[in-house]
Amino acid sequence: EGGGGFGDCPPLDLMERNEDAVQFFDRVSHERRLVQDKLTKIHAAERRAWLKKHPPQEFFPGQKVWVRKLPGGSKLDRLWFGPCEVMAVLSEARIEVDTGPAGLQILPPTRLKPYMASFGGQEIACHYFEPEGRGPPEEKEYVVEEVLDVRKNGPPHKWKWHVKFRGYPEPEWHDMSCFVHHVNDVWHKFNKSKGIELSIADIMQAQK
Repeated sequence: EGGGGFGDCPPLDLMERNEDAVQFFDRVSHERRLVQDKLTKIHAAERRAWLKKHPPQEFFPGQKVWVRKLPGGSKLDRLWFGPCEVMAVLSEARIEVDTGPAGLQILPPTRLKPYMASFGGQEIACHYFEPEGRGPPEEKEYVVEEVLDVRKNGPPHKWKWHVKFRGYPEPEWHDMSCFVHHVNDVWHKFNKSKGIELSIADIMQAQK
Protein backbone atom coordinates (compact mmCIF):
# COMPACT_ATOMS: atom_id res chain seq x y z
CA GLU A 1 0.00 0.00 0.00
CA GLY A 2 1.01 3.62 -0.28
CA GLY A 3 2.21 5.72 -3.20
CA GLY A 4 4.15 4.24 -6.10
CA GLY A 5 7.77 4.90 -6.81
CA PHE A 6 10.87 3.73 -8.60
CA GLY A 7 10.81 -0.03 -9.14
CA ASP A 8 7.15 -0.54 -8.28
CA CYS A 9 5.07 -3.07 -10.16
CA PRO A 10 7.79 -5.57 -11.08
CA PRO A 11 6.90 -7.92 -13.93
CA LEU A 12 5.63 -11.38 -13.11
CA ASP A 13 8.05 -12.90 -15.60
CA LEU A 14 11.62 -12.35 -14.41
CA MET A 15 12.82 -12.25 -18.03
CA GLU A 16 10.73 -9.16 -18.80
CA ARG A 17 11.90 -5.59 -18.20
CA ASN A 18 10.59 -3.52 -15.31
CA GLU A 19 8.65 -0.94 -17.30
CA ASP A 20 8.36 1.51 -14.42
CA ALA A 21 12.14 1.56 -13.88
CA VAL A 22 12.82 1.90 -17.60
CA GLN A 23 10.42 4.82 -17.88
CA PHE A 24 12.05 6.48 -14.88
CA PHE A 25 15.52 6.06 -16.41
CA ASP A 26 14.34 7.45 -19.77
CA ARG A 27 12.78 10.49 -18.07
CA VAL A 28 15.91 11.23 -16.04
CA SER A 29 18.11 10.85 -19.14
CA HIS A 30 15.87 13.25 -21.06
CA GLU A 31 15.99 15.82 -18.24
CA ARG A 32 19.77 15.50 -18.04
CA ARG A 33 20.06 16.24 -21.78
CA LEU A 34 17.81 19.29 -21.39
CA VAL A 35 19.99 20.64 -18.55
CA GLN A 36 23.16 19.92 -20.52
CA ASP A 37 21.82 21.75 -23.59
CA LYS A 38 20.74 24.69 -21.43
CA LEU A 39 24.20 24.98 -19.82
CA THR A 40 25.91 24.67 -23.21
CA LYS A 41 23.85 27.58 -24.56
CA ILE A 42 24.61 29.68 -21.46
CA HIS A 43 28.34 29.02 -21.77
CA ALA A 44 28.29 29.84 -25.49
CA ALA A 45 26.51 33.13 -24.83
CA GLU A 46 28.98 34.04 -22.06
CA ARG A 47 31.89 33.23 -24.38
CA ARG A 48 30.49 35.42 -27.16
CA ALA A 49 30.01 38.30 -24.70
CA TRP A 50 33.60 37.90 -23.41
CA LEU A 51 35.13 37.75 -26.89
CA LYS A 52 33.15 40.82 -27.92
CA LYS A 53 34.77 42.84 -25.12
CA HIS A 54 38.13 41.01 -25.23
CA PRO A 55 38.89 39.95 -28.81
CA PRO A 56 41.72 37.41 -29.08
CA GLN A 57 45.14 38.85 -29.86
CA GLU A 58 46.31 38.11 -33.40
CA PHE A 59 50.03 37.81 -34.17
CA PHE A 60 51.81 38.12 -37.52
CA PRO A 61 55.34 37.45 -38.84
CA GLY A 62 57.78 40.25 -38.06
CA GLN A 63 55.84 41.43 -35.02
CA LYS A 64 57.75 42.22 -31.83
CA VAL A 65 56.44 40.44 -28.74
CA TRP A 66 57.15 39.86 -25.08
CA VAL A 67 57.56 36.21 -24.03
CA ARG A 68 56.39 35.07 -20.60
CA LYS A 69 58.86 32.91 -18.69
CA LEU A 70 57.75 29.58 -17.30
CA PRO A 71 57.68 29.08 -13.51
CA GLY A 72 60.83 27.84 -11.83
CA GLY A 73 63.09 30.86 -11.43
CA SER A 74 63.47 33.31 -8.60
CA LYS A 75 60.29 35.03 -7.43
CA LEU A 76 61.95 38.38 -8.10
CA ASP A 77 62.87 37.56 -11.71
CA ARG A 78 61.12 39.49 -14.46
CA LEU A 79 58.04 37.65 -15.68
CA TRP A 80 58.48 38.71 -19.35
CA PHE A 81 61.56 38.96 -21.57
CA GLY A 82 62.19 40.35 -25.05
CA PRO A 83 61.33 41.93 -27.36
CA CYS A 84 61.37 38.84 -29.54
CA GLU A 85 60.29 38.46 -33.14
CA VAL A 86 57.43 36.37 -34.51
CA MET A 87 58.83 34.30 -37.39
CA ALA A 88 55.70 32.37 -38.43
CA VAL A 89 52.14 31.67 -37.36
CA LEU A 90 51.78 27.90 -37.68
CA SER A 91 48.25 27.68 -36.26
CA GLU A 92 45.97 29.39 -33.77
CA ALA A 93 47.80 27.64 -30.94
CA ARG A 94 51.37 27.44 -32.33
CA ILE A 95 53.55 30.46 -33.09
CA GLU A 96 57.22 30.29 -34.03
CA VAL A 97 59.22 32.96 -32.18
CA ASP A 98 62.90 33.91 -32.34
CA THR A 99 63.80 34.23 -28.65
CA GLY A 100 67.39 35.35 -29.18
CA PRO A 101 69.95 33.27 -27.24
CA ALA A 102 67.42 30.46 -26.76
CA GLY A 103 66.82 30.24 -30.53
CA LEU A 104 63.56 29.48 -32.32
CA GLN A 105 60.72 28.22 -30.14
CA ILE A 106 57.15 27.12 -30.86
CA LEU A 107 55.00 28.90 -28.28
CA PRO A 108 51.28 29.19 -27.53
CA PRO A 109 49.72 32.67 -27.82
CA THR A 110 49.01 32.65 -24.08
CA ARG A 111 52.75 33.16 -23.48
CA LEU A 112 52.98 36.17 -25.80
CA LYS A 113 51.91 39.79 -25.72
CA PRO A 114 52.64 42.61 -28.19
CA TYR A 115 55.74 44.71 -27.63
CA MET A 116 54.75 48.36 -27.80
CA ALA A 117 57.06 51.10 -29.14
CA SER A 118 58.12 53.96 -26.90
CA PHE A 119 55.72 56.85 -26.33
CA GLY A 120 57.75 58.97 -28.77
CA GLY A 121 56.93 56.51 -31.53
CA GLN A 122 60.58 55.71 -32.24
CA GLU A 123 61.16 52.34 -33.87
CA ILE A 124 62.97 49.95 -31.51
CA ALA A 125 65.18 47.20 -32.87
CA CYS A 126 64.79 43.72 -31.44
CA HIS A 127 67.09 43.01 -28.55
CA TYR A 128 67.08 40.23 -26.00
CA PHE A 129 67.70 39.94 -22.28
CA GLU A 130 67.16 37.36 -19.61
CA PRO A 131 65.31 38.36 -16.42
CA GLU A 132 67.54 39.82 -13.76
CA GLY A 133 68.13 37.86 -10.58
CA ARG A 134 68.02 39.07 -7.02
CA GLY A 135 71.70 39.90 -6.85
CA PRO A 136 73.96 39.12 -3.90
CA PRO A 137 72.19 38.52 -0.58
CA GLU A 138 72.70 40.95 2.24
CA GLU A 139 74.02 38.20 4.48
CA LYS A 140 76.40 35.40 3.61
CA GLU A 141 74.74 32.13 2.73
CA TYR A 142 76.37 29.07 4.27
CA VAL A 143 75.80 25.71 2.60
CA VAL A 144 77.09 22.63 4.40
CA GLU A 145 79.20 20.62 2.00
CA GLU A 146 80.50 17.97 4.42
CA VAL A 147 80.48 17.15 8.12
CA LEU A 148 83.90 15.76 9.09
CA ASP A 149 83.76 15.04 12.81
CA VAL A 150 81.98 15.67 16.10
CA ARG A 151 83.23 16.54 19.61
CA LYS A 152 80.96 15.19 22.36
CA ASN A 153 82.05 17.41 25.25
CA GLY A 154 79.29 17.97 27.81
CA PRO A 155 75.54 17.71 27.09
CA PRO A 156 74.45 17.31 23.43
CA HIS A 157 73.50 20.97 22.97
CA LYS A 158 77.16 21.85 23.60
CA TRP A 159 78.63 19.34 21.16
CA LYS A 160 80.67 20.68 18.25
CA TRP A 161 80.59 19.49 14.64
CA HIS A 162 83.54 19.97 12.29
CA VAL A 163 81.91 21.40 9.15
CA LYS A 164 83.17 22.21 5.65
CA PHE A 165 81.06 24.98 4.07
CA ARG A 166 80.78 25.31 0.31
CA GLY A 167 83.06 28.01 -1.04
CA TYR A 168 85.22 28.14 2.11
CA PRO A 169 88.62 26.41 2.09
CA GLU A 170 88.93 25.52 5.79
CA PRO A 171 86.41 23.58 7.93
CA GLU A 172 85.11 25.12 11.15
CA TRP A 173 83.69 23.88 14.46
CA HIS A 174 80.04 24.77 15.14
CA ASP A 175 77.47 23.73 17.73
CA MET A 176 73.95 22.46 17.05
CA SER A 177 72.47 25.95 16.72
CA CYS A 178 74.11 26.17 13.28
CA PHE A 179 71.86 23.40 11.96
CA VAL A 180 68.53 23.32 13.82
CA HIS A 181 67.02 26.43 12.21
CA HIS A 182 66.67 24.72 8.82
CA VAL A 183 66.62 21.24 7.32
CA ASN A 184 70.17 20.04 6.69
CA ASP A 185 70.37 16.62 5.07
CA VAL A 186 74.19 16.42 5.24
CA TRP A 187 74.16 16.97 9.02
CA HIS A 188 71.31 14.50 9.58
CA LYS A 189 73.02 11.80 7.50
CA PHE A 190 76.28 12.27 9.41
CA ASN A 191 74.51 11.94 12.76
CA LYS A 192 72.69 8.82 11.59
CA SER A 193 75.94 7.25 10.41
CA LYS A 194 77.44 7.88 13.87
CA GLY A 195 74.39 6.63 15.77
CA ILE A 196 73.68 10.09 17.17
CA GLU A 197 70.07 10.64 18.25
CA LEU A 198 69.15 14.14 19.43
CA SER A 199 66.00 14.82 21.45
CA ILE A 200 63.61 17.74 21.16
CA ALA A 201 64.90 18.98 24.53
CA ASP A 202 68.47 19.09 23.13
CA ILE A 203 67.32 21.08 20.11
CA MET A 204 65.32 23.54 22.21
CA GLN A 205 68.27 23.99 24.55
CA ALA A 206 70.55 24.74 21.58
CA GLN A 207 68.19 27.45 20.35
CA LYS A 208 68.41 29.43 23.60
